[in-house]
This record gives sequence, C-alpha cells and structure tokens, in this order.
Amino acid sequence: MKKLVVVGAGGFGREVLQLAMHQNKMTQQWNIMGFVDDNRKLQGKTINGFPVLGDIDWLAANAGDKYAVFALGEPKLKRKVEKRLQKSGIRYATLIHPSAVMGDFIDIREGTIIAAGVVCTVNIKIGKHVIINLNCSVGHDVVIGDYATIAPDANVMGETSIGEGCYIASGVTVRDGVNIGQNTIIGLGAVVVGNLPGDVVALGCPAKAVRENTGGKVFK
Repeated sequence: MKKLVVVGAGGFGREVLQLAMHQNKMTQQWNIMGFVDDNRKLQGKTINGFPVLGDIDWLAANAGDKYAVFALGEPKLKRKVEKRLQKSGIRYATLIHPSAVMGDFIDIREGTIIAAGVVCTVNIKIGKHVIINLNCSVGHDVVIGDYATIAPDANVMGETSIGEGCYIASGVTVRDGVNIGQNTIIGLGAVVVGNLPGDVVALGCPAKAVRENTGGKVFK
C-alpha cells in the first residue's frame, strides 16, 4: 500500500482522512501515516487515532516514498505548500470517495479531492490540487483550474470554465457556458449567470463583483 500523509489536521483534514479510510474499505490503497500541520499546538497529538507527525518542513525532509494530499480549503495556501514541497520529491494522492459518480472521459490531475455525493458527468477537465466537496454537481465539458476549491452543495453547469485558484462557496449555482477568471471568490449561495473577471469577490443573485480579491483569506 502507498504511504499517505494528510497536510492539514483541522476539521477538513479529518474529513479527508475519513475519505481515505472509506477508499480502503473498498480497496486497500493507503497506509495512512497521519497528518502534518504548521500549528505547533497540534504537533505530537493524536487525532482520530492518527498522529500529527510534525510540520510541513518535516514532510519535506521525510518525503521518501510518501504521498501527500492537501486538506486545505484556501487556494492560495495550497499553492504555497506545494512550493515549499517542490524540491522534496513528494508525490500527490488523488482521492475520490467511493460514493462519487464519475462519468467517462474525465481528466483529473494529481492531488485532487472529490468528496462523497459528488456527481461529475462527462468530458470534464480537473486541475491539480482541486477540491470538489460534498454533494456538488459538475456538468459536461467543465474545466476547473489548478488549486480551485468548490465547497459543498455547489452546482456547476455544463461548458463552464473556473479559473485557477478560484473559491466557489457552498450553495453556489453557476449557469452553463460561464467563464470565471482566476483567483475569484464566489460568495455563499450566489447565482452566477454571466462571465466574471479574475481577482474579484462576487456576491448575490445574480452574482456581481463587489470588490477586488486582494489576496486576503477566504476564511476569516
């Protein structure tokens, strides 16, 4: 089995750990080593039966034959952690929950997480380190850029393009044929009916850009 380390020991980290455990119930794939996290208060603790092995620098120094997966919702944080690990030789796990419905002709790059209840139809391209969280639907011919996060219960209709580093919040609906530029944040429950530029925060129904995304945290 492949050795797996979950990067991030918070709530989503526990969910990703559970996803890997559910995969193992179907087919033994992962020897789950535990977590890494830069939060010193968590290091050395045991969470849901698995140790917090150290920080991200520990993983870089001990990559060996391990696989990592980023349990990190913030797109820019995923970029930063990947950069810290780029010289380590670490490989990245792609985790797809057994209950996800995955159609044919779907291209998924490394490090992506597809959670329980997700439906992806056909001819979809999903970049690296993407998160598609619980109960999302993704229609035909959708393209999702690297590091993007799609939060639970979002609905992305066909022929949509979601740029690199976007964050699509819970309950968002994106109509068919829409293009969303890179690093854009779509707020809770928004309905996107037209194209949106990159590097903005968009809210409402219909979703409109309300300010620039200046690189601040999605979660405050």
